[in-house]
Amino acid sequence: MGDLGDATCEPSTPRPSRGGLGIARSLRLPRGRFARSALLALTLAFAPAAGADADEPVGFDASALRHDTTAWSPPPELVPATDGARLAVFPYRAPDPGARLVFYHGGGAHSLAGYRSLALTLSRDHGISTYLVDIRGHGRSEGDRGDAPSAEQVWMDVDSVLAWVDRESTGALAPPLLVGGHSSGAGLVLNALTRDDAPRVEAVVFVAPEFGPSADTKRERPDAFRFADVQVWKFVVHGISGGLVCGRCRAVRFRHPEGAEDRGLVAGYTVNMSLAVSPREPASALGRVAAPVGIWIAESDELLDPAKLEVFSRSSRHGALDVQRVADASHLSILTVVADSIAEWIHAETGAVCHAAP
Repeated sequence: MGDLGDATCEPSTPRPSRGGLGIARSLRLPRGRFARSALLALTLAFAPAAGADADEPVGFDASALRHDTTAWSPPPELVPATDGARLAVFPYRAPDPGARLVFYHGGGAHSLAGYRSLALTLSRDHGISTYLVDIRGHGRSEGDRGDAPSAEQVWMDVDSVLAWVDRESTGALAPPLLVGGHSSGAGLVLNALTRDDAPRVEAVVFVAPEFGPSADTKRERPDAFRFADVQVWKFVVHGISGGLVCGRCRAVRFRHPEGAEDRGLVAGYTVNMSLAVSPREPASALGRVAAPVGIWIAESDELLDPAKLEVFSRSSRHGALDVQRVADASHLSILTVVADSIAEWIHAETGAVCHAAP
């Protein structure tokens, strides 16, 4: 893990402002793309920190994923990014695919940390080739852990992977190409799809989506799980400086269980990586996605409030939005039970004819 330069931007006494909306109005924020940093920072600063006063905040229930660690996985194939970094993709190819789904993991995770069962079921039982992608700086992909040269580079990485997958099947009869993500992987996909000249896909799959602090979908009960600790001032510095300072400063620390780094989980994110996965105006962005969108919400999600997430999703006024709630599912266990529902939705939305593997 490389030195990301915190020492060059660390003030002697970092004290993020918590003073309220008056301070927000008084800041001279930059216009254009670097306003994203400052606005995200203000949202973080003035949002309630759920679970902050709990001595032992409730964590994610990972028990349902234990069998996933022993599930079969194909060897990763390396996709070149536009800057030369190699991105690891785990291709679960169906013998006669009726559709192809490129799927992104959640924050600090990687493709083999709970996603194998989903990919296996989709490819083996439903004929949907599923490509699990390690975001740069995660898992088997190259790059400093939890970092990126810029948020834009991470979005261009999505373009590179989609183009690579699309080249596997050419011609008029190529199976429909879809993209999706779990947790903050959904935020990454949403950002990538709502840029100018974004790649076209047939449909979008979001599972327990975390669309960033601006979405305001966190649980607020006293025992709610706070997954990350954030140094807000680094986002403010990055935004006010027009992106010249602190882009590669580590600003987010994940509350992984002990020993998580030994299992390949990333300890935290820099400002650049955080911005890559956090839509600035998520409701507006969701409404602009130029493809049908399916959203699966976990009723027992430890991080997200199911009711607030459904209200937020429908507030986007997307013309082809389907929101489904999954009973008795947590933020992670939903990955083990949602494949059949996703496959049914893909068949209905794309007209794909999919066949189970013999």
